[in-house]
Amino acid sequence: MTTEMRKSGIDVVGDMPWGTHVCLFYETKKDLLDTLVSYCKAGLESQEFCLWVVAEPVSEEEARHALKQVGPNLDRYLADHSIDIVSAGDWYLQGGTFDLERVMSGWHERLALALARGYAGVRVTGDTAWLEKKDWKDFCEYEETLNGSIANQRLAVLCTYPLAACGAAENPGCGAYTPVCHRKATRELGNYRNPRAQASQGRNHAHE
Repeated sequence: MTTEMRKSGIDVVGDMPWGTHVCLFYETKKDLLDTLVSYCKAGLESQEFCLWVVAEPVSEEEARHALKQVGPNLDRYLADHSIDIVSAGDWYLQGGTFDLERVMSGWHERLALALARGYAGVRVTGDTAWLEKKDWKDFCEYEETLNGSIANQRLAVLCTYPLAACGAAENPGCGAYTPVCHRKATRELGNYRNPRAQASQGRNHAHE
């Protein structure tokens, strides 16, 4: 088990151990970009490989542009492939369907490659705006499985959820990780708990 703490780049999360699985409920595109740029920047500066899976309303090009605005070093990280930015369609829905085993295998393949290249580990963020109602059951199973899969691994995962599409009470996967709410979203959800106050080794349960 690795208990090494990593800087999350997110104020309300603070430092986090490997194996952490957190979700962010966001209201606006700006909120999402601001948080994820900070999250990825912290990982890159800590010699982590980053994988950012984007979905509408954020495009791959917009994510790259947002990273480049932070500073000149971000260009270097993009150039040397220390961060990959891919679409949710390409990552989650190859062949038009969500395949839990394929997605989980993809995370671990990226981890093996990153460690072989000398990175400290892998930091992942994936947005769920692509989800349709028919996908929720499979995605809920994925979120639960992810906890056990990344425990004791040099992986950290941040899943992002548009608040307008799924309030925490309606989100079937919410119990699988620690919810973090951005700005005004905190008032609407009313169930935020700081993950630093919980055991966050990939088994964060926040619903009561």
